[in-house]
Amino acid sequence: MKTITPDDAKAILNDSIYGKNGDLQRKLKPARLQLISQWIESDTYQSGITPIELFKCGNDSHIINGQHRLVAVANGDKPIKENIIRSYGSDKQLRERYSAYDNSAASRTQHEIYKAFDWAKEYEDYDYVFGKAGVTVNQLSKIVAGAKFVLSNMGRTGEASQYNSYYSQKKLIDFIMPLYCDYYLDISSNDGRDKTIVNKLRGRGFVGTAAITYKYQPEKAAIFWGNVSADDRLRTGQPEKAFNKFLLVSNSISGSNPKKNTYNAATYGNAAAFYWNKFMAEQEIIKGINSRSLYRKAHPGLRGCNTEQFKEDLLSLIGVV
Repeated sequence: MKTITPDDAKAILNDSIYGKNGDLQRKLKPARLQLISQWIESDTYQSGITPIELFKCGNDSHIINGQHRLVAVANGDKPIKENIIRSYGSDKQLRERYSAYDNSAASRTQHEIYKAFDWAKEYEDYDYVFGKAGVTVNQLSKIVAGAKFVLSNMGRTGEASQYNSYYSQKKLIDFIMPLYCDYYLDISSNDGRDKTIVNKLRGRGFVGTAAITYKYQPEKAAIFWGNVSADDRLRTGQPEKAFNKFLLVSNSISGSNPKKNTYNAATYGNAAAFYWNKFMAEQEIIKGINSRSLYRKAHPGLRGCNTEQFKEDLLSLIGVV
């Protein structure tokens, strides 16, 4: 593994197609470059994930892999340590090397990466929460999805690429796991709960919302979410009972076209906030909500909680400030 200083990075870039004819090199992705720069600046950059690969073809040197890292180092004032591979060959071989990194068929799913890193084993202290199966990659995925829901402005914007690195996802899991476990236990106790409702409550809009409530109002959250999943002798008008009935007739969709009783993650988040706020204000539900009003409304915030601070905490964890 070689130390690459800013001067080293500049020399590599200047000697390559990137420096001689930028049009022949792949375009930089600004968000990716910014994230790597932030990692390097904050000393959270992880070396050795993939090598920087340089390929000589005729008189031209191509940066096959590591372009964003080299530019980030060149633009900053800190070095990184990284493996460097130097190869040479024909134009055909050059294309084959490119495809080794940039072939969509070679991409790994989130589940495959979690399994490869054996992340579930790192959280075995929480196995008791999830019964015989213990912590699984499926549970980890739900936690990350809930975190991304919060980071995407409660489901209203696309998921930015800086949230997708596995370093970032590990940090998100570390932060939300204890909150998710409390939530999971409160909605999943084996006392006759409707499995349909419990499964819906494990969706990303609800996991993200619940994590915030357990962070700021843990005792209230335990009562609210436990009641929503169980509907145990709740009286008509109680927000938890109204929420329970709402979940019974609702269906999930992935798009943004409101139809009767159909909701995406953002509108589910709106619904959870509506009923939570009524619960916290100790207000009866006189009239429920409909799908069209949920699609039109901005997220109302969560009474007694600081949604924006929670999001800022997540961003700070993954080095996006």
